[in-house]
Amino acid sequence: MYYFKAAMLRSIIVFLGLLFLSNFANGQTYKLSDTKFLVGNVYRVTNCVCFELNSSVLRPESFLYLDSIADFLKLNNQLEIEVGVHVDARASDKSSLRFDQRRAESIVNYLISKGIESDRLSAKGYWKTKPIIDEKTIENMDISKSENAHAINRRIEFKVTMVR
Repeated sequence: MYYFKAAMLRSIIVFLGLLFLSNFANGQTYKLSDTKFLVGNVYRVTNCVCFELNSSVLRPESFLYLDSIADFLKLNNQLEIEVGVHVDARASDKSSLRFDQRRAESIVNYLISKGIESDRLSAKGYWKTKPIIDEKTIENMDISKSENAHAINRRIEFKVTMVR
């Protein structure tokens, strides 16, 4: 029963991903195979991939999303991607850079375990070097808004590095 539910949910996520990538402008849709991927395209993820606290171990609730990423990459085998992990400005020191690197490597290793060729994937821990919202702006926010801003900076990105 559990396997059936997981398989069904996985199919729904893949379908929704394909639907999301469709362009409905002017009533026109495009197949995923018609999509033009460009080197440098970045797809941000904030809440779909979770790790154990202070660890690079993926939490089980991440598997379904990462399985849909693996399915997407199987359908688009011309893409090479970088998995980038970012932390917010509250990260303590440079050891977080290695920690982020390990988390990125965990995602890459999971995708490899799902059949994606290792030469199509790279891992990069960015630490807090590339915030979306700078720290000065966050410092001037009230606490609830600043928590949301930190969450935006704390993210995973899938970046297209090559289209074969």
